[in-house]
Amino acid sequence: MNKHIRFVTLLITLTLLLASISMSCSKDKKNEIAAPDFTLQTVDGETVTLSELQGVPVMLTFWSTSCPSCRLQEPFIQEFYERWSDKALRLLTVNTGDHPLAVQQYLASDNVTFPILLDANREVARSYGLPGVPVTIFIDARGYITAYKIGPFQSSEEIEKAVDSIWILLTKIS
Repeated sequence: MNKHIRFVTLLITLTLLLASISMSCSKDKKNEIAAPDFTLQTVDGETVTLSELQGVPVMLTFWSTSCPSCRLQEPFIQEFYERWSDKALRLLTVNTGDHPLAVQQYLASDNVTFPILLDANREVARSYGLPGVPVTIFIDARGYITAYKIGPFQSSEEIEKAVDSIWILLTKIS
């Protein structure tokens, strides 16, 4: 059973990698992958719909309360958010699989101010074909997936370098 899970995870990862390579090597718009649209509630009860953010690049990070790597990267995401929240990039984090009350309790002792969307039944995570968490997906201003990172960021500087390296692609509007 364990070998089967590893094989499926490897298969999904390779599929995402090949899709990314094909996206970066092709100038043809028909090969671009549109980010699946969704509407989710924040922990504060607000509604966020991805398609309503078109025109603004989005950094979308999926995480879970039971994920040690997610906890490791949380302060780096907070630091990045504090430095970038007034810039032309929208940071959204999506908690996958946890009950909203569990998310609120998890964050009670932290000074988290970045937006947290709730995907308790993992529908959005499934629509993106995620192999697990944490995963960060960068969506350009047109609503297309530009890049992604599987695994945690090790510092806020690493996040900034990733954004800087694809900024031209993220802000592309035609």
